[in-house]
Amino acid sequence: MKNFFYAVFVFLLSCSLHSQNSKYVATNGVDNNSCGTIQSPCATVGYVLAQNSWIQAGDKIVLRGGTYRETFTVNNDGQANSRIEITAYDNESVTIDGTVDVTGNWSAYGNVSGAFQLNSYSEDITQLFVDDQPMVSARWPNAQFYDDSIFSHSTWAEGDEDNSSNGSLTIDESVHNPGSLDLNGSIGVLNIGSFKTWTVEMTGHTQSASNDVITYNTSDIGTYKDKHHYYFFEGKLNYLDTNNEWFHDKTNNILYVYPDDGLDPSSRSIKAKTTDYRVTLNGANYLTIKNINFFATTINVINSDNIKIENCNFYYPSASKRMLGTTSGMGSPSVMTFDANSDNNTVEKCLFEYSEGEAIRIKGDNNTIENNYFHHIDWSASELEGLMVSIYCTGDSNTFTKNTIHTTGASATVLPGTASTFSYNKVTNTGLLQSDGAVFQGTKANVANSKVHHNFVYDTDKYAFRYDAPGGDATQAGSFGIMHHNIADKTNGLMIKGNNQIIAHNTIINTINNRNDIIILSEDCSNTNTWLYNNLAERIGSHRSATQFSLASNSPMPIAGNSGGSNYGYIKVSDDWRACQSGDTYYNATAGNGSSQNNIDQINVSRTGITYNSGVENLINYNSGDGKSESDYHPTSNTIINQGISPTNTVSTSSGTGQLNNLIPHTNVGSAADIGAFEVGESWTAGADWTPKFYNVYWKGATSGDWNTASNWSSGSIPGADNNVIVPGSRPNSLTVDESIVVKSIDLVSGGNLIVGPDGQLTVSGEISTPSTQQVIVQQDSSGSGSLIAKSASSPNITFRNWLLANQWALIGIPVNGEVVNDVDNQLSTNGGKSAIGYWDNDKSGGAGWVTFNTGSTLTNELIPTRGYEIMRSSEGGVEFEGTMLNTDQNQAITTESGTNGNWNLVGNPYPSFLNLTDDSGDASNNFLTVNSAALGNGAYVAVYAWDGTSYDTYNQADGDSQDKMAPGDGFFVYASSDTNVSFTEAMQTHDNGSGFVGSVANGLLSNASRESFFKVSMSDGVEKKHLLISFTDKSTKGLDPGYDAGMLTMGNSHIYTRLIEGDEEIKLSIQSLPYNDLNGVVVAVGIDSKSSVLTLDVIKNTITKNTNIYLEDRLLNTFKELTNRYTIASDSELKGYGRFYLHFTSELIPELPTDGNLRVFKVSESSIRLMGKSDKFYNAKIYDFTGRLIKELSFNHKTDVDGLTKGVHVLHIIENNSVAVKKFVVD
Repeated sequence: MKNFFYAVFVFLLSCSLHSQNSKYVATNGVDNNSCGTIQSPCATVGYVLAQNSWIQAGDKIVLRGGTYRETFTVNNDGQANSRIEITAYDNESVTIDGTVDVTGNWSAYGNVSGAFQLNSYSEDITQLFVDDQPMVSARWPNAQFYDDSIFSHSTWAEGDEDNSSNGSLTIDESVHNPGSLDLNGSIGVLNIGSFKTWTVEMTGHTQSASNDVITYNTSDIGTYKDKHHYYFFEGKLNYLDTNNEWFHDKTNNILYVYPDDGLDPSSRSIKAKTTDYRVTLNGANYLTIKNINFFATTINVINSDNIKIENCNFYYPSASKRMLGTTSGMGSPSVMTFDANSDNNTVEKCLFEYSEGEAIRIKGDNNTIENNYFHHIDWSASELEGLMVSIYCTGDSNTFTKNTIHTTGASATVLPGTASTFSYNKVTNTGLLQSDGAVFQGTKANVANSKVHHNFVYDTDKYAFRYDAPGGDATQAGSFGIMHHNIADKTNGLMIKGNNQIIAHNTIINTINNRNDIIILSEDCSNTNTWLYNNLAERIGSHRSATQFSLASNSPMPIAGNSGGSNYGYIKVSDDWRACQSGDTYYNATAGNGSSQNNIDQINVSRTGITYNSGVENLINYNSGDGKSESDYHPTSNTIINQGISPTNTVSTSSGTGQLNNLIPHTNVGSAADIGAFEVGESWTAGADWTPKFYNVYWKGATSGDWNTASNWSSGSIPGADNNVIVPGSRPNSLTVDESIVVKSIDLVSGGNLIVGPDGQLTVSGEISTPSTQQVIVQQDSSGSGSLIAKSASSPNITFRNWLLANQWALIGIPVNGEVVNDVDNQLSTNGGKSAIGYWDNDKSGGAGWVTFNTGSTLTNELIPTRGYEIMRSSEGGVEFEGTMLNTDQNQAITTESGTNGNWNLVGNPYPSFLNLTDDSGDASNNFLTVNSAALGNGAYVAVYAWDGTSYDTYNQADGDSQDKMAPGDGFFVYASSDTNVSFTEAMQTHDNGSGFVGSVANGLLSNASRESFFKVSMSDGVEKKHLLISFTDKSTKGLDPGYDAGMLTMGNSHIYTRLIEGDEEIKLSIQSLPYNDLNGVVVAVGIDSKSSVLTLDVIKNTITKNTNIYLEDRLLNTFKELTNRYTIASDSELKGYGRFYLHFTSELIPELPTDGNLRVFKVSESSIRLMGKSDKFYNAKIYDFTGRLIKELSFNHKTDVDGLTKGVHVLHIIENNSVAVKKFVVD
């Protein structure tokens, strides 16, 4: 006994001493006895699991980023509070991959142009991927993943059911005609059992002019029905006839593929699925798998409890084995399965997409499927278990909650198992490949104690919720089910068979196929004990479609208590209905005790407990035009608010009895319950509450061309930065980007269109792939420019539409490679055999100048992307440039030549994106001026000179536009101080808010990083405009500041400029940047060169503080003019150089002249002024306050100071020659 206690003590001590440890695995790791640290990781999970005692309760296996192709089994046990975990490291992307790489040299398959073959390939494979996009098994009729046609019965052949029988099917040739194709010996996927589809070998095919008859062995199928026949065929090489198909000839070991572009795939990534289950949990307990991607493989759970699978993505997790041939490919796919001995497991926040076969099979008890996203589940819906559903549960007390489901093939979506909970799920677009079916499919064994509540089901032609009796009578549908607070819109409605059901607080509208919204089926004496209350629908009935409820040809409402009705139910005898009576097969001698109360619908026929209203949609917040969301069904009318009941009746349940108020939880907001799924002011939402990381997202364009409309995408959700986007052809609407979008990659399939609109900003972190016939279109208009950045080395085809104003020259860049003049000159103005497109030659004979191309120039005149061009149209509109996209670093030579303008070089933005110009643009390193400062001489010409359609302007670090960006398609001048190159780098690419267009720089908001003030004027001589900018920044001095001061562009006849205050190098400046602290008191000499007799100055920008006044001094006229808007200079001789004009920045007050005899008023301090006149003149003056009180009387020569003034308005009287000039001034 002593030894026993000692052993127990040692055991407990060893348990307490074991602390959590992590074993690391990496693709570059090495399996050995010392591996497993983050510095020395192991190579495989299997090796870690195989080491005794390495993984115990509380331990982790941490996978570093990468792709793993190992198969392993876990049988380790954790504990309830000390789980074992297999997880990805931090935010690294980990993928467990069920494929192998297919390598080798492909050769053309001679029988099919565009198809290729790989010889000597013997691997057993079930699915093929090219660049991670799934190929379709060669089939007839054809279908594709990218356009969702693989999920459409329109790509299945249809049957002529009247001339078909079990074993012999006649194809309706008017829908799909196989022509000369021989279907004999192929694998047929036959949907000939309504909600059952079978995979069989075809034993014969008889072809004639009007009939194609195919045969099979009847023993190979189960149920056969004589309606709704659809089928397709695989398993033969001669079905390989279109893009994105593949076939494996197992007899001759030849692999075939017809890639999307029909080109040799030898250089592409090709992978083949080989392994259904990379991960098997067998006898494991309290284990978590999280944050892992599964590609073309999934998980098998055997005899394992308390497993959690969290935050995992399952891409193409399962596929049929039909490609392996008729001997081994006819069974059901291997999908994620929890077997009957696996209980209390959870799958949470996982994505399941593009599975063939069910998404999950749950066979154990008390499992939870919560907050997951399921889409594109099962494109053949063949040989599935049970009723053939998308999510299959057979265990007890399983919970399916808060999931999103859309685009499924099987007729039924969820078979719940017994005593299940189905709640807060969002479901749409289901059952696409089989007839009949429901979203929630409850049959006899699954009805009792089922709870179906707070679900939102819409836009599916299946029943939203159904208690059903497939293959039997209504009494086989079971009893004691509960459905409450559900929404169904544009579905087949809610159908209830059986008895003792509780149907309350549901909103069911717009049911299709002329069906009733809520059907309490009156068959075989059923539903007499069913409760129906507080439901809102457009049609409530006892039959699928009938709206009359007589006892003759239409069934009456079966619920007991109906006025004038039977409490024992109804039965149909021959063609007429009557009340059930003793002796009937389904008669129950106990009278029913169900009830129908406080329901509303639009059928104007008297029925107990149902009130007529002609416009049910008007009672709720319904707007069918903005998509569907839960808020559309909130109550808005007093017709349903506070009009419901809150029953407390005791009713029968599967385990005895219960009170309705406990069975149907509901909290009244007002004085009584509201009718329908919501209480007023209440808000609940259904579906997953997170955004999945989809693998491939296909553009459907079903609703519009808008990127940000979820219904336009195959995933039902808007793609983001982690998604691969595929744009097929023949979509109802072309994909248009009109906002800021970031995605991983974009693949345009033949015929697919992608437009980046004038407000669009598209960033692609990976590749853009375009077939030879397709382009990405980037558009400009008069108000904005689209912008495209692709960060990979791919060179997609693009068309860039450059917007031009009518009859205005513009400077442009060419943001495509490979364009030539004669492709665009027909879009331009012409004159005398010349097209309105040309380039700047700073070494042109006779001096620098423009060179215009001849109309119809040959291909030798290629337009160089980094070079700038002048261009003009006769009418406003776009000029399209087609070529390939540049997204690598580019250089453009700039040179110094003789002549007046020999240093000026015209260059262009070579990218279809905006270009960072200055260090304030958001990137202080990767902007044009910083990168090219040395090439631009590090002096007064570190600037760009752009044409805005009417004038040139200068931009640099101090230009007042703190986020300078050059628009796509813009050209601009730079000044070369030596023969060198300017660089355009990929890192300079950026986006802007779309405000830029040809010839302009898009402006952002002013930076608050440092103090900046700007004063900018435009000078016009009536023909051309020139600009002058004075900036005050904390980064500037009175001397030359490269990148902040900018020399003047010398082109044109009139110029306005300044000179340096210190260290003048006789450079004429169009931008002068000065210290911010010198904002008050600085005087700047202004030079003007012009032969015009009249010049106008306009202030076009002024951010100078209001305490600083700006005056233009004219020393010839001896005037000061405060510059606030327009000022006119008249001159009878040529203006040349400095000396006449000066800009004064001062806090002093300088009045207008000469109306006061040239007397000026300056502010000296807060309480004193200085009066200053001509040096040879004597003045008499009086100063009054605003009330007229005399304050000062003055006599002085030239100037005098006046002290002791109070704040406020003052009046100055200047007395001269018996006249008085009056001026007001303010002391503040």
